[in-house]
Amino acid sequence: VTLSFSRAGWVRKTENGIEPPKTEPLLLTLSPSSKVSGHVLGPDKKPIPGAVVNLTRSQSGGIGNQAFKMIMRDSDNADDDGFFLFDNVSPGQISLGAVASGWQEAKLDGMEVPQGKDVTGIEIPLGPGSVVVGRVLGPDGRPAIGARIGLVKDESEPMRLDGINADGDGNYRLEGLVPGTGSIEAAHDDFVRTVKEIAARP
Repeated sequence: VTLSFSRAGWVRKTENGIEPPKTEPLLLTLSPSSKVSGHVLGPDKKPIPGAVVNLTRSQSGGIGNQAFKMIMRDSDNADDDGFFLFDNVSPGQISLGAVASGWQEAKLDGMEVPQGKDVTGIEIPLGPGSVVVGRVLGPDGRPAIGARIGLVKDESEPMRLDGINADGDGNYRLEGLVPGTGSIEAAHDDFVRTVKEIAARP
């Protein structure tokens, strides 16, 4: 069997390959965890309430000769003061990202969390984002209801996970874009994926 042990303030630990009945007591040592906290702020240092903050960390493992890398993500919503808090964070490198409606997404990569020491006072600055509105139509000129619209990324996956769906009239509204030139795409099961260049004004 596999047993998992957790307690507030300590890093979760898992013991694999335990064979019952086990006559000897199972002894294990838990390591203290850390807290990661800070604020999401605008350019004027004013808090951005309700911003979604994501904490991401990777962990390597393996089963037999198979090695794998797991990506774990925790989320928290900033309060009215823009404050966010993550409990029970394991030591190692983490990334923090924040996004809010009308603001550009921001990321802090390569942050180190020491063993059992809290990381506080982090500031995640968000810049004002551009807004792009439009409409998605099919070849017959009728609305492409439910089409997925998002930014085209440089990575292999073209559609952003935080894209949006066109409404019943084919309308869409993308917020928090970085001002400047770029590409957006529309995808629908019934039509060919279409990419369009845009110039988002500040």
